[in-house]
Amino acid sequence: KKKKKKKIQCLRNAMTKLEKSRFPDAIKRLEAARFYLIEDATMVAKKTPLIQVTHYILCCRILAEVKQLEKDRFEDDVKKCAVITFLASKLPLQKKHVLQCVKLGVRWCMEACYYTLAKHIIESSTDSETFDDQLEQCIASAASDVSPSSEPYFSATDQSFCWKTFALFADGGADTTQTTCTYCPAVISGGTPGTTCEFCDYGETE
Repeated sequence: KKKKKKKIQCLRNAMTKLEKSRFPDAIKRLEAARFYLIEDATMVAKKTPLIQVTHYILCCRILAEVKQLEKDRFEDDVKKCAVITFLASKLPLQKKHVLQCVKLGVRWCMEACYYTLAKHIIESSTDSETFDDQLEQCIASAASDVSPSSEPYFSATDQSFCWKTFALFADGGADTTQTTCTYCPAVISGGTPGTTCEFCDYGETE
């Protein structure tokens, strides 16, 4: 019971840190919650709770990277922020945290002139009506864009990018050097097979 309470408290604290944009602190709380989940064989067998934590760890890593890149704001940094916030907006999180990522994704994609990506984020959102004005702007901007091919293309699934570097795999597909986790959806480009997954801390890479 004590471990269950600690797990719940760690998760609550992690969500609070996430919502305050204190991502490194959120990751520490998520890792603590992950520890208590792994200690519980029932939770490991259920799988869903631990995988949810891995998705939140990934989300916080992405948002921490965005926060760091935002300090520089070079042209390439803006483009990278657009792509990785797009990835974050696709993660299976709680609705309010998805919305948090959607808002960031739309903002950065518009700044990078990635109108098709921004449009996709908005149309995929359960709160798409919140972005009606921006959707109209995306459609108009995309129609007049002289170089739409400059936008990145990928399938936007867990398998389409490296969870560690956030680099996209070629053509949205698999990388021949990628390793996957035997337990959670983590995919790492150039990872070492047979090591413990750094995201769920339970499965092994293969």
